[in-house]
Amino acid sequence: MSVQRPLRELAGFRSGDKANLVNVALFADEDVLFEALCEAVTPESVAHHLAIGADVVHCHRAENVLGLNIVIHNALGGGGPATLFGDNLGKSFASRLLDMEIAVPDTYATAARPRADVSWAKEILARVPQS
Repeated sequence: MSVQRPLRELAGFRSGDKANLVNVALFADEDVLFEALCEAVTPESVAHHLAIGADVVHCHRAENVLGLNIVIHNALGGGGPATLFGDNLGKSFASRLLDMEIAVPDTYATAARPRADVSWAKEILARVPQS
């Protein structure tokens, strides 16, 4: 059996853009999750989730780092300086893609990637004068 989980709970990521191209790289922590990523995150599923044309999406496996590199061409309306999009650059594509849910084995029903401990920031913010 399997359960649906959002990518943000299953994979690390990096993203960015250059000219009219967006790059999102997903990294799995385990072989089983890597295979689930590669099976579910396809050019067609990415294009459907992001509501863009599938002919401009390419997925490349990087087995040595359990990574899946997603390249989206012609995604930015001509690129940063030329686009009429308000803020539709590479980082926002990654945020949207991380909401995509994929099927994973039941053993990952409650799995979550470790998050950085930022509790130290609360002490600093408490010292900032409130207006």
